[in-house]
Amino acid sequence: MTTERASQRIDNHYPLFDLETSIEIARLVQQHGGEWTTEELLDLLSGGATLGGTQLSKVNAARFFGLLGTTSCSIATTPLARNIVGGNADTADSEKTLQEAFFTIPLYRALYQNLTTQGGDIPTQEQLTDLLTSAYSIPQHRAALVGQVFVKSAKQAGLLDDEPAKLKSV
Repeated sequence: MTTERASQRIDNHYPLFDLETSIEIARLVQQHGGEWTTEELLDLLSGGATLGGTQLSKVNAARFFGLLGTTSCSIATTPLARNIVGGNADTADSEKTLQEAFFTIPLYRALYQNLTTQGGDIPTQEQLTDLLTSAYSIPQHRAALVGQVFVKSAKQAGLLDDEPAKLKSV
């Protein structure tokens, strides 16, 4: 699979957790007042256990999807997150809001455009991994996970038909 973006480096900030997991993190923050210090949030996520990288990766995923914003002292839900976790929108608006979160990630936007330009078929895991490493400079040791999270998040955002696995045009 080729891409015109092969020579262009995309912002390589990508989540290691999917959109749904990120929404759950934003929901948790919103349910507990909408704003936390980083330490308070990580403590809540760890449940008092030893803090590991998983909790921080979940918070970062929610940030990458545009669901959490940070200042030097705190982490808070964004208007986008409040729209999603509020659940006040109808199904069509809800899907658009989820797609907005999905497309917040420059890598996802570029990869989606690349794949839909070529018909929208989701490549095999191996092909997607190769594409991510060669065209988007994702490290080999991360590319398979990044591809899996992309596909899962696209499905959660209503951008992927199950059979056959094909991206919808929006």
